[in-house]
Amino acid sequence: MQRLAGGTLITWKLPADERLLLRREGQDWSVQQVMGSQVTTPTPEALDLTSEGERFILRTEQPSRVVALSDPLTGLPLLIGTVIEAAPQLVASRSLAEFDLVATFLGAAVVARADRVSLRAGAGRFLISVEGGAVAAAGSLSGETASRPGMTRSFDLPSLPALALQERLRVEQASIGEAAPLLRTEPRLAAAQTLLALGLPQEAQAMLRVAAQESPQAAQEGRLAFLAGMGALIGGRPGEAGGLDAELPRSDEVLLWRALRAALRGEPVDAAPGLAATMPLLLSYPEGLRRRVLPIAVEALAEGGRPAEARRLLDQAGEDPSLVLAQGLLEEAQGNAPEALEAYDRAIGGRDRLARARALRRATELRLGTGRLDAAAAAQQLEQTLFAWRGDAQEISLRERLAELRGQAGDPRAALALLRETEALFPERAAALRGRLQQAFLQALEMEPPLGAVGLYDAYPDLLPTGAEGVAVLALLSERLTALDLPNRAAEVLRRAVERLPAGESRATLGALLAERHLGEGEADRALEALALSSAPRLPSALTDRRTLLAAQAEARRGNRQLALEAVRALGPAGDEQLAELLAEGRDFPGAAMALSRHLANIGARSEWSEPLQYIALRNAVYLAMAGDEAGLAAHRSFCAGRVTRPDLSAAFEALTVDPVRGLADLPRLSRELNLFRRFPQSLEPLRTAQRTAG
Repeated sequence: MQRLAGGTLITWKLPADERLLLRREGQDWSVQQVMGSQVTTPTPEALDLTSEGERFILRTEQPSRVVALSDPLTGLPLLIGTVIEAAPQLVASRSLAEFDLVATFLGAAVVARADRVSLRAGAGRFLISVEGGAVAAAGSLSGETASRPGMTRSFDLPSLPALALQERLRVEQASIGEAAPLLRTEPRLAAAQTLLALGLPQEAQAMLRVAAQESPQAAQEGRLAFLAGMGALIGGRPGEAGGLDAELPRSDEVLLWRALRAALRGEPVDAAPGLAATMPLLLSYPEGLRRRVLPIAVEALAEGGRPAEARRLLDQAGEDPSLVLAQGLLEEAQGNAPEALEAYDRAIGGRDRLARARALRRATELRLGTGRLDAAAAAQQLEQTLFAWRGDAQEISLRERLAELRGQAGDPRAALALLRETEALFPERAAALRGRLQQAFLQALEMEPPLGAVGLYDAYPDLLPTGAEGVAVLALLSERLTALDLPNRAAEVLRRAVERLPAGESRATLGALLAERHLGEGEADRALEALALSSAPRLPSALTDRRTLLAAQAEARRGNRQLALEAVRALGPAGDEQLAELLAEGRDFPGAAMALSRHLANIGARSEWSEPLQYIALRNAVYLAMAGDEAGLAAHRSFCAGRVTRPDLSAAFEALTVDPVRGLADLPRLSRELNLFRRFPQSLEPLRTAQRTAG
């Protein structure tokens, strides 16, 4: 309890779910602290708030005296309009430029943000006025400002003309000079708010830095940190707006600025609800500040799925060149491409460099999306924006998009060069750019001529991914070099890749591919060397089997046939095809036919066979014929019926598997078959390797 001039102040600390119940009992007042759900008496009606010229009027039955005290939350003057009887209450807080109306249980309460605010009791009413009529100006900015409840403020950003704000700043600077060094915090905070109201964020931040340096208490002040965050935000540096997380009493103004920060961070969906809820407060700001935050709000609302609110903000803001880009974003969000492009073109012709750069990019992307440009033309246009705005996250994003478009246009080498330049200019983004660099590098390796691709690989070997993608591209590159009759160059590329990669599946896969290349050139020793160089533990079973088969084939080429047969037989069904080849080379045709028949049976009967399978079927027919196994030929013909469909293979298959000679009429066929059989020794090698070539 505290005695004041004209009254007595009694303070309660109420939990959020409790309230005070006040009743007049004769000459006394009864005050009871109850749960909100336990209130059984009728709630007083809401105070009738109206405006009359340059005054606000709060109508009530029996107004009494006005008591002045300090607001415990803000330290500002708090004017309390008391009542004699249980009269209407102010059910919701409202915020205007010079003062706040605070929600009450009975009577009226006004937090004065300017020293020109007065609250007086009249006949059946309280009168709120501001000298100079600023209250009327504040109320006329938006039809919702005075009528919509809940717009609470935390700072003094009055909606005054620029000249009035400059005069106010002059007075505040004089107050700073007159105050003692350790008592200048409040005057400096007031001056910083005026600077923000004028739209001068850098100057406001400088004022706040001086305040923090002068007083240790000021450095811990939540209001100072929040104001500094506001200055960083409208100064275009959202990364420095950490002060907006300072602990302050919750208000619509705090919500508004945190939503603006989310918008500038590229999170329009998160920002849109807060901006839509605080639109009246935003519109009540003075012109200098409003011009800086309105474009941010409109763009976030348009991109965050709130086009109706964005349109309303645009309509209430009137003609403003700073909103042309925001208008284009809104038109694009609503699917009005021609209107959006017209707005973007106007923004491109404006004087704001950042707006011009963003409009150039948005217009290019819209024309690309609507088919007015292809990827190459879009990339050419976006190159212009590289010089329109430099040195921040927007430039990095633009460079990444430009590289993507160049890749789509079939110029991956240019995309790679741009990304390498970006990596050099922004080393802190090197890790994030790594994936894009590797994709551009792989695409360039695929599209460049073989020798050019080899040169590119030699220049940037560190960009080769260690996974399946890198292996596939190197395999393709080696095939292209081999097709140009450059097998040694292909083997060299694969060997360098094997030596650079760490031990693992990718290295083992490339080692197997290198061994195949050496075997194709008849170099068994080098094939075994490649397998030994790329060995690794715990490889997938399919890769292990492939490497074992290659090693067996190399040993067979070196004359170690028995060693090769033992290795292949140890693989079981996975080695049957290779086992058949090794046995056929040793002229064990019955064994070769048995192994290859087992291999075909494991594959299973399919309605349609690919060409490699048709080659295997024909090769098995050769082995059966060389073995003289007529029963086996008949069974094989039945098993493969209708599945060897390639004309040349089908003709040979028929010649090998038809019935034996029964009369003179079959002599011409016998002659053809004899010629075919005479060519078997020379034909075995092509038949053995044909399925790899076809694959």
